[in-house]
Amino acid sequence: MRRYRLWHLGLALIVGAAGGAAFGLHRGRWEAHRYMAAGGPPTARMVERFGRRLHLTEDQKQKLAPILDRAKQRMVVLHGDTAPRVEAIRRESAAAIERILTPDQVAPFRAMQKKWDDRRKAWDAPAPVH
Repeated sequence: MRRYRLWHLGLALIVGAAGGAAFGLHRGRWEAHRYMAAGGPPTARMVERFGRRLHLTEDQKQKLAPILDRAKQRMVVLHGDTAPRVEAIRRESAAAIERILTPDQVAPFRAMQKKWDDRRKAWDAPAPVH
């Protein structure tokens, strides 16, 4: 009986650890996505990180900041340019999928889409300010 309990306890610990790790990875990805959607880390923090890791001089740090700012601005423009095209592809695909479904399958498919849309909107929400 005791061996049986220990086996169950060990199994519960393993399952709990695996579940916690999976949740942590998912949560970390979600936070990273929201953080990057908000423009990524502030330029000053990036310059400081580069400075520490690469042992940059003050002159190099001053030259780095505008390079990072320009890159960030270009990325925001790129995202704005591609987002409407991605949304159009998503809508066209959903319409094509609905055309192959039976009437009984359309409602569950739309419910799935709503769940995906809600999840996507949550991912695209502004990142919290720390």
